Amino acid sequence: MSATLRDALKPLLDGPIGAIVGQAIERRGTTAVEGSAGSLPSLVACAAAACADAKGCVLLVVAHLDEADDAVEELRSLGVEAVPFPAIEVL
Repeated sequence: MSATLRDALKPLLDGPIGAIVGQAIERRGTTAVEGSAGSLPSLVACAAAACADAKGCVLLVVAHLDEADDAVEELRSLGVEAVPFPAIEVL
C-alpha cells in the first residue's frame, strides 16, 4: 500500500475503526463490521490492509456477487491488491 494512500486513510486509521481493526490484527483475531453500506466495507478493508501490511491478509465477505465485484474494483482503485473468490452457488 502506498504512503499516499496511508496518508489519505489517516483519519480513518486514527479513529475508532482503526483502533478496533488494529487490535484485531495484532491479536490475529477477527473483526466484524455489520450494518455498513456503500463504500464503507471497502474503506474498512482498506484500513485493515494498511494495518496488516506485511503481517497477513484481509478477507472481506459480502452477501452478493455484485457487492463483491464493486468491492474489488474499489479496493483496486485505492491501490490495494484485491482478489475475488469464486461465488458459492447455493440452490
